[in-house]
Amino acid sequence: MVEFLLKNDDDNLYVAVRLPYGISPPLGELLVLEVLALEAGLDSCAATNVFDYHALASSNNAQNYSDMFEPRFAGCDSGSPLPDESAGGSTNGWGMWGAGAGTTFFEVSNPLDTTDDAHDLNTAVTHRLFVQPMAAGCDTVDCGTPATIVRRIYLEPSNHVFLGDFESGSITEWSSAVP
Repeated sequence: MVEFLLKNDDDNLYVAVRLPYGISPPLGELLVLEVLALEAGLDSCAATNVFDYHALASSNNAQNYSDMFEPRFAGCDSGSPLPDESAGGSTNGWGMWGAGAGTTFFEVSNPLDTTDDAHDLNTAVTHRLFVQPMAAGCDTVDCGTPATIVRRIYLEPSNHVFLGDFESGSITEWSSAVP
């Protein structure tokens, strides 16, 4: 079973996934957590709205973190996600993972607001976000069927933790990349 976890503080959205694997995939295979976030209630076809992507992949005990955006064009067309830096932006946020006791835990941090408004979210607590995390295990051929959820979340003031569909009041439920 795959478990997605979401929480926020005043500055970041944290998205994590617990996977039932106790080791990093061998060379040539990988596990990936990809998160799409955008401000809820905006016209998703407007070229000015930012589709912010953050991804973390691990293979052979290594990790690769990416901060990307999806370019939007007129007529609701979009392009493939591109690294923020490739379009004059900056890499913001971070990703970490850990494995042990039969579980692998991935987490990415997505800033709620940066100075890179053309490529990143420009939001704050008390706003709503559309969030779509996806986790997949990939081999040299494909990524199989990814696990994904789609949520519209309210960014509460600090210290609220969201476990799947359930909200917990304790910030100590989980921490960065600790299985």
